Amino acid sequence: MPVLGGNPRKVVEDTGSPISFSPDGKQIAFARNGEEGESALMIANADGTDERMIAKRQSGGNPFGNFFQGGTAWSPDGKRIAFIAHSIETDRGLQNVVEVPVEGGRERPLTSQKFYQVQRLAWLADGSGLLMTAAEQAADFQAAQIWHLSYPSGEARKITNDLKEYQNISLNADSSVLVTVQADRDANIWVAPNGDASRATEITSVSSRMDGSIGVAWTLDGKIVYHSLTGGKEGIWIMEADGTNRRQLTTGETVDFFPSVSADGRYVVFVSERTGTRGVWRMDIDGSNPKQLTSGNYPQATAEWVVYQTRRGLWKMPIDGGEPVQLSDDYLGWSAISPDGKLIACALNRPLPAKLAIVSIEGGSPLKVFDVQPNLPARIRWTPDGRAVTYVALQNGISDIWSQPIDGGAPKKLTDFKSDRIFSFDWSRDNKLVISHGSATSDVVLIRNVK
Repeated sequence: MPVLGGNPRKVVEDTGSPISFSPDGKQIAFARNGEEGESALMIANADGTDERMIAKRQSGGNPFGNFFQGGTAWSPDGKRIAFIAHSIETDRGLQNVVEVPVEGGRERPLTSQKFYQVQRLAWLADGSGLLMTAAEQAADFQAAQIWHLSYPSGEARKITNDLKEYQNISLNADSSVLVTVQADRDANIWVAPNGDASRATEITSVSSRMDGSIGVAWTLDGKIVYHSLTGGKEGIWIMEADGTNRRQLTTGETVDFFPSVSADGRYVVFVSERTGTRGVWRMDIDGSNPKQLTSGNYPQATAEWVVYQTRRGLWKMPIDGGEPVQLSDDYLGWSAISPDGKLIACALNRPLPAKLAIVSIEGGSPLKVFDVQPNLPARIRWTPDGRAVTYVALQNGISDIWSQPIDGGAPKKLTDFKSDRIFSFDWSRDNKLVISHGSATSDVVLIRNVK
């Protein structure tokens, strides 16, 4: 669209990354990831014409491996494009920065160093190197820093080194100033009796500001399983409902989150990236016997089944392992299983606006679809009596929990927070509510190169 305003015009469809411009502004580069596991690096004229592929990768059957990811960066001389490549090596996913000639040819790694995650790239104006936001190790998952990658030697060194997370990066014309987004979260766990958020009490964190930020769940005997960064170690923990007897269930050396307790209380199912790819895992309630079940996200479990999501829809598989069964190929997210194990509530994300859908655990089209207030439903959970589905919705930067009766009627707001965000929540069988609540801030910052 014009800088001074006007109607937007679609230029290119089916893009899988941010774009970058050629030095003269006449062409763009971007990634495109296909359904059959092919990932392509594409260039086109800035108006979308003359689109062509200059490099491709094949996933080899792994939906999380060997593809172009994140951003691309066109070199100042216009002869090459640097991009972020995700590869599977010995069952572990790693990312690297690679270049390919604009006229086509073999890709070449720009450094021998592998990273857990690389997010964005930007060339220095003189072509002597690139800047990137990256996390070197899995434990740095939520604290990506800004790195300098020299060219062509490939030496990598940190420019920033703090506890913040840096997202996105851009340079001015002579590379004397960079702009980036500096993000931070502060989350603590609250417990409310009888679902009354006005009576909630805060469980003060011991050494983390991120308790429950990526998942919190009740056990059958009234304990709380939660994600935490206590001591700087990403993982899943368990504690009493009053915050005592905290104990880590996972190793602390891996990235594990989105915990959920199976309906019979035997297992914690969760998402882990310990192999380098995002997968659904299961462990005993005491943290023993971890086992990967499949690739996927947002797991929930009955005594018999694990329900989870992939890019190809909603699935279930036996909790003891076995063949996955596809339940739906709709664009569903944030699933939750009803207390009787027969229904699944999900966010139906397409067509927009997003709605709340109820589907059978046996699969098929949605049985019921509800409009939601005020916007996209997230972090979905059933009430203990199974009569309503509750979800988090964000309005004016403040999130609250809403309730939708499955027999119909208007959604009702259950909480009335005056500030901040709800990151996750869950209901106990005796109607207690646990909430991870706090702030998510981001600031645009300038960093100058002082010589």
